[in-house]
Amino acid sequence: LRRAPRAMGDDNDPLTQEERNQLSLLRQEEASILRLCADIRSTDVKKVADLKRISGEAEDIKRSTGVRDEKLLEVVGWPVEELAQVSTILAAVADVEARLKEAQACVHSDDDKLMCVDVMEALLQSWRCLVQVDKQVKDARKAGGTAVNAALDVQVRFAIVAPLCDALMDKAVELNGSLHHGGGQGVSPGEVADFREKLHDVCGQIWVRDLLEEMDVEVPELGALNKPRVSILPTDMPRRPGPPPAARPVAPAAVPEPRQEASPAKVQFEAPAAAPEPPPAQADPP
Repeated sequence: LRRAPRAMGDDNDPLTQEERNQLSLLRQEEASILRLCADIRSTDVKKVADLKRISGEAEDIKRSTGVRDEKLLEVVGWPVEELAQVSTILAAVADVEARLKEAQACVHSDDDKLMCVDVMEALLQSWRCLVQVDKQVKDARKAGGTAVNAALDVQVRFAIVAPLCDALMDKAVELNGSLHHGGGQGVSPGEVADFREKLHDVCGQIWVRDLLEEMDVEVPELGALNKPRVSILPTDMPRRPGPPPAARPVAPAAVPEPRQEASPAKVQFEAPAAAPEPPPAQADPP
């Protein structure tokens, strides 16, 4: 472990008395700190469970000494960079696990069925972050930097995330069709509109479509989701009665002006022929 710089005098001492007391406490944990450094910097592949154990041991040392100042911890060789990487990895994994629980609950319940699109988007965002962290860890290892040799089991988790995203998309598309055909009992028109607009917006994002295609999830065409807002009203919603079709005003047809012709052709109906009058009676000859 690196020792704290010796004081050259009261005026030039880089550490306060309180900081020196904290360093003394850290040196009492010298064996634990050395073991922690060797563990986290080893080339052994570390599973998530190993990373949680290492993070817990580091937290125990901080708790027992009461020292959390990274500058002081660096003086005794604390693995600051490696522990920051472990913290980032564990946060990404914890977020994915939390989103998986939400997705499983949403798939098997109809209590918050209108939230299925939000749940799917959150799961995809969390998964995207985990994949990026995994790539950063691998790239850092290849570059030879101070990177933790961690295995996030991305492929194993992918086999869990993909079917859930598929189920959430199926539920969203089915619900969208049901609402469009009047199956929105107990759902306000505003909620229906928000749901359909959310589904359209999420499916319109390129990164969402790319991830879903990688998961072999069928993404609906945007044209099929782009319906007018007036058409999303459930058929069981009360509507204002209107006049019957016969009573609605009809715009009068334009009457063409008569053409001035010399002898306009007219259609005349012939009068029925009159019955012939009987001939006049003749006088008898005398």
